[in-house]
Amino acid sequence: MAIAVVPGLAGGGQGALDDLDRAYGDAYDLAAAPGRWVAYGLRTSHWLVAPGAAELEQLIAADAIA
Repeated sequence: MAIAVVPGLAGGGQGALDDLDRAYGDAYDLAAAPGRWVAYGLRTSHWLVAPGAAELEQLIAADAIA
């Protein structure tokens, strides 16, 4: 599990990233920067990119059931 955040992430980004890591950290490496949230599927090898935490969570959920 890897998690990265860029300083200055607005809107409670670190808390949202921590929440995603708790929920999906065993299956995805996660990173966030202003305007770009990324997850790499450790089992699927899929890169998921979204503009925010909520959108990334939707992509992860879809990827997990695909």
